[in-house]
Amino acid sequence: RYRGRSGQNFSFAFDSGGDDFGDSDNEDRNLLFIPELGDPNVVFATAADEAGFNQFIAEQGLEGLRGSIIGRNTQQDPFFNDLDLRFEQELPTFATQYLPDARALFFVDIDNFLNLIDDSRNVFSEFDRGDVNEAVPVIDVTVNDDGTFTFFDFDDDLLAANGGGIDTNVNGSLWQIQFGVRFEF
Repeated sequence: RYRGRSGQNFSFAFDSGGDDFGDSDNEDRNLLFIPELGDPNVVFATAADEAGFNQFIAEQGLEGLRGSIIGRNTQQDPFFNDLDLRFEQELPTFATQYLPDARALFFVDIDNFLNLIDDSRNVFSEFDRGDVNEAVPVIDVTVNDDGTFTFFDFDDDLLAANGGGIDTNVNGSLWQIQFGVRFEF
C-alpha cells in the first residue's frame, strides 16, 4: 500500500510580542513581518540576529515578501511517502478432512519499506510548532516607545546548517517487519 501526502500547512510567526500586539496568551500566533533590508523602523539587537534572520529569509525563499507580513498557513512541511508491503502465502493443512474450509496463511508485513532499503527515505519530518501546534516562532520582537521594532533572539536552529527547524518523527519514520501465521476455519 502506497500513501503520499503533502506536508501540513503552517505559518512563521514572532516568538513573543504577545503583550505588544494584544495577545496575552503568547502562543506564537503573531504573523512574522519581513522587513526590507535597512528598514529604518526595524532594529536588530545584535548583528548575529540580523545575519541569521536574513539568512533564514533567503533559505526559505521569502525574499519577495520583504516589507510585508507573511500570510497565514503559507508554508508547508515536507512531502511524505509511505510504502507498506504484505506478502501472504497459503500453506497446506491437514485439518481439511475435519474442517473443510480450514486454511493456514503465512504472512510477512513490511511497514515503511522505503526506509528499510535507504534510511534517508520516507522520513516523516515537520517544523517544530510547540506543544499546541502553533505557528513556527522565528524571532522575538518588541515595540519601542518611538513605534519602531526591535528584533532579538533569532532562533538559529531554523538555519539549514542547524537542521532547518525540522524535527523527525521517529515513530513515523522507522521500518518494521512482522512475520505471522494465521489459521482460518
